[in-house]
Amino acid sequence: MIPSNSWLADDCGSVTAELAVVLPSVMAILGLALGALGLQVDRLRLVDQTTQDARAAARGETVDQAKVFASGNLICVKLSRPTPFGFELSDTECARREGT
Repeated sequence: MIPSNSWLADDCGSVTAELAVVLPSVMAILGLALGALGLQVDRLRLVDQTTQDARAAARGETVDQAKVFASGNLICVKLSRPTPFGFELSDTECARREGT
């Protein structure tokens, strides 16, 4: 049995209180980190799709859901996608026209 004037009696429940304070902060930081990682994955997919569409447009194929414009001997494609965070990701890629 621990005497009531022991230093251990004063710390009873402190670990639980510290965990209750720190755990929401850790969960918020983890959520933000996972959200940022997901946003980067979406960005990489958008860049890949835009690059493929620019190459297809340079070959003369039709490209859906993209803004296609010419700049000299380059064909440029611009794609945009909304994010769950309320803003849009957009990317513009260019490819040289085939045969030039």
